Amino acid sequence: MRLLGYGNRLSVPAGGRIEFKVSCELPEFTPTLQRLRRGGSPTHECDLLEEEVAAELPATVPGRVQVARAGSYVDAPLRPGTTVSAAGLAVWLLPTRLDADREQTVLALNAPDGTAGYLLSVSARGCALRDAGGTDLARLDVAPVERQWSFLAATVSPRGEVRLALHRGQQSHFQDLRGQRSGFADTRAAVLRVGAGGRPQRPPSSSTGGSPGRSCPHPAGPPR
Repeated sequence: MRLLGYGNRLSVPAGGRIEFKVSCELPEFTPTLQRLRRGGSPTHECDLLEEEVAAELPATVPGRVQVARAGSYVDAPLRPGTTVSAAGLAVWLLPTRLDADREQTVLALNAPDGTAGYLLSVSARGCALRDAGGTDLARLDVAPVERQWSFLAATVSPRGEVRLALHRGQQSHFQDLRGQRSGFADTRAAVLRVGAGGRPQRPPSSSTGGSPGRSCPHPAGPPR
């Protein structure tokens, strides 16, 4: 949409303050304040009733695009001076909705500029560990179960050995690969991101080579 906005409050008393947040792709827009008397549309067979309210507003406002990321997340920078020559990512998760056509990043370790790193993601089709460029480092064609706790973990060694593991219920699924390149060209800084790292991406149609994912019983339940 070229013009999109919302009020920071649903209602205000007389004399109260309300702010409107606007994203506009146009060079400028004209603001007006309208009081809605009644909702309406052709579907409801009644007209929308509104009236303009006198307000000290500028004649025009410069347009500015406000970028919003889908999903919430928390960034935690590593300690200054920390070097990253290997990585281990692990997370307990209880997914409420998994999409077969979109992946959700649940944990990531990235360079501050986002050009390098590792991303751990899930979808209804399985789990994946990728580098920041989107290349698969490991993939499991087994997904967490919705509304059940699962434990997802991945490791990358300095020698390029990769392991991706999913523990759900009494079953463990894992994949081991060798010869993968490290995701960090500069190992002096990194940011740990918990939650969605931007818009979900569609899973690729092909994955990297290597041994297929394996499964085995896990009598003791998920690891702690």
